[in-house]
Amino acid sequence: MEELNPVAMLKKKILSKIILVFLSVMLLLTFFSKTIINLSLPQVKSEKISGGNLLFSIRAEGQVLPDEIREVYSKKNLRIKEILVEEGDQVEAGDTIILLEGSEDSSAMEKEIQLKKLQLQLEEIKNQLALVDLSIYEKSLEEAKRNLDREKENYEKIKTLYESGAESAKSLQEAEYRLEDSRQNYELSLSQLEQKKLEKDAEEKERILEIKKLEYDMELIRSELEKDTDTGGRITAPCSGIIQAINCRKGALADAYNSLCSIINTTEKSKFVAEVNIDEVKYLRIGEQVDLKFSSFGNKVIKGQIEKILGPDEKNPSKRKVVISYEEEKVLPWEWGTFYYSSQSPHYKMIIPKKAVGEEMGRNFVYVLKSKETSLGEIFYAEKKYIEIEQEDFTNCAVSSGLDGSEEIIVYSSKPLFDGIRVRKMYEGEEE
Repeated sequence: MEELNPVAMLKKKILSKIILVFLSVMLLLTFFSKTIINLSLPQVKSEKISGGNLLFSIRAEGQVLPDEIREVYSKKNLRIKEILVEEGDQVEAGDTIILLEGSEDSSAMEKEIQLKKLQLQLEEIKNQLALVDLSIYEKSLEEAKRNLDREKENYEKIKTLYESGAESAKSLQEAEYRLEDSRQNYELSLSQLEQKKLEKDAEEKERILEIKKLEYDMELIRSELEKDTDTGGRITAPCSGIIQAINCRKGALADAYNSLCSIINTTEKSKFVAEVNIDEVKYLRIGEQVDLKFSSFGNKVIKGQIEKILGPDEKNPSKRKVVISYEEEKVLPWEWGTFYYSSQSPHYKMIIPKKAVGEEMGRNFVYVLKSKETSLGEIFYAEKKYIEIEQEDFTNCAVSSGLDGSEEIIVYSSKPLFDGIRVRKMYEGEEE
């Protein structure tokens, strides 16, 4: 075998070193190029699709507003002699609230006193009428009927056994005695109830006649007081309510064109009006139950019901007024409070964050994180998918089609995405 001379051996060693250096450089360049490419890619975070419920929770401030405010005017141009009420006073329909010059003070005052007495009598009679209660006798009859039915069933059972020889004559006789006692108790309870019904009917007829007579007498007095007003002496409340504002002063001239005072009509139910953000209104429905809280009632929750959702407010386009009715009578007009609404949707198979959803020409879409194996290893890319949204709350939405539930949804990207773009997946603990 021919031996290489020293020069050839040196050349061979140098060539080997060059090849080794070249391969190392290429390896480094490949590594760094992959790293540089990865660093230049959009960084994305993804979440798996899960099932669940959408949650709706709305809180808004509002105020109790009266359904009607009545303005009070004078029919004659007379000077105001006396103002008998103050703002915030409770008045009844027909009460004298303002005296004018030329009024028949003493006569009218007597009529006012007489009217008040009749009103008290009327209330007392109505209360007495409401006290008549037949429920005790009705419950007693129901109990007697249950006992009678039970003893009838027992008697028939023992009779059948007696005929077959399984029970004695004594047992049958005892069952018959018990049945008879139950029948007598039932008939007694029935008789007592019928008697009480007759007594109640008679009492109601008597009370109704008394009520009609009192109402007739009160109407006569009111008409007389109206005549007094027509002649210029007295201004009376047109309805029961609360004095909202006094618009006149003693000694001033009253006329038919300027309101003397305004009265909040308490015979009509006041309503709670809340101002709700326009992006939250879409979650509310007429007829739904809500909670109301007022500072004067502490932590007590008052149940209300959505009655109306008004149109956009030109003065405040970011808000919509929601009208809520309630049953608590002690809440006064103009009181401020807070409206609360919360609900939970049915269970949905696919819930995704709203921040992951984009819109394009009226269609909703998401980017799904996909991966594939290459010569450089596993790479990730974004795939655009159009979806249908069934319902949404403030942070999430329910997807009805476009996904199968196994996907990972991209919820964050450091750069804009497009269909098929390579991305770098961020893992838990990495900062955005």
